[in-house]
Amino acid sequence: MEYKELSQQIIGCAYDVYNKMGFGFLESVYEKCMLIELGKLKLKLNLNLKLNLKLNLNLKLKLKLNLKLNLNLNLNLNLNLNLNLNLKLKLKLNLNTESQKPITLYYENKIVGEFIANIIVNDTIILELRSVRRIIKIHEVQLVNYLIAKRKPVGLILNLKNYLVNPIILSKLLFAQIGKFPN
Repeated sequence: MEYKELSQQIIGCAYDVYNKMGFGFLESVYEKCMLIELGKLKLKLNLNLKLNLKLNLNLKLKLKLNLKLNLNLNLNLNLNLNLNLNLKLKLKLNLNTESQKPITLYYENKIVGEFIANIIVNDTIILELRSVRRIIKIHEVQLVNYLIAKRKPVGLILNLKNYLVNPIILSKLLFAQIGKFPN
């Protein structure tokens, strides 16, 4: 599943949590609610498989019979079999979620920092939950640092305390543009 589809499903879960819980709770409460909602989701996979099988079979059979007649029989059999299979599979799998996942940062093979990500979904998307008036630059920087340290391509900041306008969830997709990850 592409990041966009999975991200949309995650944001949908955040809306469900917000609609049921409202704003004003601690981030830890929203995190537990999000884990419940994410546990309801199924990862939809559509797989198209094309298999081309070729089988070449060469048999050489030589028979010599001696029954008052001399009979020599040579038989060559070539069999070519081409088999093309097109398989379409639709699978629904549970999402894998990890809560309070430690992130260890290394420099020259030495630990130089340890952080905790709120939730990691399918070992792909890092979720940072916030319960603040507004998302500020430091929240984004923190998430990008997590993405770099965990070598993940996508992160979401979900703010569940926006009560200045209509209650909405601010979500921000951040892509870490990293050419080389630290060792």
